[in-house]
Amino acid sequence: MLSAELLQRNIFIASTLRDELPHVRGEVARFLEQPGVGIRIIRSEMPGFSKGLTNRHKHDLCLDWVDETPKFILIVDKWAGRDFEGEDSKYSEYLGSTITHAETRHALKKSHGFYWFVSASVIHAYNLWSHEKNREIRGSVYWDIDIPVFELIADLKGRNICDPVVFTELIDLKPKVAAALGLNVVESQQLAPEIRQ
Repeated sequence: MLSAELLQRNIFIASTLRDELPHVRGEVARFLEQPGVGIRIIRSEMPGFSKGLTNRHKHDLCLDWVDETPKFILIVDKWAGRDFEGEDSKYSEYLGSTITHAETRHALKKSHGFYWFVSASVIHAYNLWSHEKNREIRGSVYWDIDIPVFELIADLKGRNICDPVVFTELIDLKPKVAAALGLNVVESQQLAPEIRQ
């Protein structure tokens, strides 16, 4: 069991799926886990995520980690991802949601430590979608963004929590995440070889 001080340094990163966001989660994790920063990122791709529990559904493990992690970062882009398929009855309220929406709703049960970031193209499309009065158009394939992504954003905006931080590319997402967390993190040269001359 980790001490309370070490647990406070843990941050769970969730994101919508089926696009390049697993890569983006990895880049944000490497950025925040640089030596001297003292942050440990929890994400489904990390070694040890299953905690050695081979019989536990991965979606249930995601929500277990959300329970154990004091801070939660959500990164939203175009694709909603798979539906929540957890098998633990204590998480049955999330059936019918995407896994990302389930993680987000579960994280919001805490009173603090929630941060969310939405790509500029998605928030722009959401604003158009949310003001569209024609229900047929609202639910159509007219949008190049999964409708559950809009529903996730609508849920968050309806809760009157903090506004999302909008990003355009990975290069501006990382410093925005650090600023939201109150961290003074600079990109190390080892993490950004494409920037070096």
